This record gives sequence, C-alpha cells and structure tokens, in this order.
Amino acid sequence: MGHVSAIAESRGLATGAYLPVATGRGRLPLPSRWLSLPKKECGTMKQRISLVTLATTDLARTLDFYVRGLGWEAAFVNDHVAFFQANGLIVGFFVKDAFEKDMGRPIAMGGASFSLAHNLGSPAEVDAVVEQARAAGATVLKAPVKTFWGGYSGYFSDPDGHVWEIAHNPAWSISPEGHVTFVP
Repeated sequence: MGHVSAIAESRGLATGAYLPVATGRGRLPLPSRWLSLPKKECGTMKQRISLVTLATTDLARTLDFYVRGLGWEAAFVNDHVAFFQANGLIVGFFVKDAFEKDMGRPIAMGGASFSLAHNLGSPAEVDAVVEQARAAGATVLKAPVKTFWGGYSGYFSDPDGHVWEIAHNPAWSISPEGHVTFVP
C-alpha cells in the first residue's frame, strides 16, 4: 500500500474513488462522503469564475502596462476601474481605495500567495510573452525554464506586484479562443 493510500485509509477515505489529478505519488483518494453528496440544481454556486478583480494603486500606470505594453484592449474604463474581456471571464483592475471601500476590508497589494496564469502553445511563445512583459515594465521573477512537471514556464510581476505565470503545459490543450482544457 502506498503512502497516500495508507493515510487515506487511516482517515476513513473511500478506496477505489480518486481525484482525477496525478500528484506524482499516485492519485488522491476521495472521501466516500463526497461521492454521495446530492447535486443541487438551483441555488448552488457553479464551478466557474466570472471575474478576477485586482487592486491597483495607479490605474493610468496599469492601463499603460496592459494596453500599451501587452496589447490588451479595455472593454470599460472609468476613474476607478478598468475591465478587460478575456476568454470566458473578465479581468478587472480596481483602484485600491475604492476597492477597499467596496469590499469593506483592507487590501494587501501584490500576489504573494497566488499567481494568475497565461498558458501558451509552445516554449517559444512563453519566452516571447515574458520578454514583452519585461519590455513593458514587468519585473521578471523567474526566467522561463523547463519545469519538474514536464512543461516550460516563467513568472513576472506587473507594476502593482500581481504575479503572472506564463506557461506551456504539453499535457493541456488550448482552443483557438484560448480556453485551456485539463486532460488527465
């Protein structure tokens, strides 16, 4: 019995049911109670993200970086927020003070505990986008390299400290619209 299976069994997790994610040490067992949960049809949060909103301390600088530097097109801009239509979701940049008022709590700038990801079809595309971001004023945190998981990626932070991973994962398919599909 593997290490993960032994832990799962000791915690009363189901055998034979697994998360569809390879961990490098096998697949993770699902708790049996998850397998019997009824699926609710209404009033349930659907498994999707519609909008990612990031704080900015300088909206003009943010627009300069994303529009002039990276070539993005703003769908809407006012004095407090800018929205960009992405493939299936919207990316918004909200002036920090207004965002804090809207959210009702203070905001720490930057993305120290998470990254946004932009997946591409080849390592050459990764190199080109990281270089484009650097030329636009991004700080390259990690130059693109081959990864332990079989892909190729690098990281940069935008002028507000939001971290982006620019990656090529040969195991994932990318539609012409840019939608990424996880292929187990």
